[in-house]
Amino acid sequence: MREFLLDIKQKWYLYLAIAVLIIGVQCASLDIATRHSSDEKVTIFLTCNSYDETLSTIINEDLPNGIKSFNVEVFDQDGTYYGAYFNTYGKESDLVTLTQKFADICECDSYFVSLDEEKVKALLGDVEFYYYNGEAYGIKVFDKETKNGMATDYIKYFQEGMEENVYMFFGKNSKHIGDFSINSLDNSALVILEKIWRSSK
Repeated sequence: MREFLLDIKQKWYLYLAIAVLIIGVQCASLDIATRHSSDEKVTIFLTCNSYDETLSTIINEDLPNGIKSFNVEVFDQDGTYYGAYFNTYGKESDLVTLTQKFADICECDSYFVSLDEEKVKALLGDVEFYYYNGEAYGIKVFDKETKNGMATDYIKYFQEGMEENVYMFFGKNSKHIGDFSINSLDNSALVILEKIWRSSK
């Protein structure tokens, strides 16, 4: 026993490294086991001032078939790392909301699908669109003049006096936007969007 303790004292750094490695492997294994693939989750990249997680809880209680989680990645539009944050989270999201300022500097055709206006109106009713190179790409979800918008009980889009129009786009890589993309496996993102949209009116 004494030799073992002496060995630990002399090689403590080795035992510490082994312990850290074991913990790291266990955490990674747990993360992989509990993480849902893009086929099983719907994600919204939300540009806003603040977000009430209650909305995520409500949506997660009644998910479309085959979907295991609804996630919201929140980007504070006052932040200075928009490009990096969008590249990390926004590009792979099913639905993306951008303020007018960010929409105007985004190459929409690189990241989002162009929208069939009649299909969108059939889904959500009368909406206003954001146009890029003459094609509809976004749907207005917050109006700066009226200060009304989608899910404003849960989403505070701006601080008072800083309002801009906000638009929602459908991600080009989404597997959950139905007929809007050839990559789609289902229309789960649209089902969730319609649920949020209807509850906002």
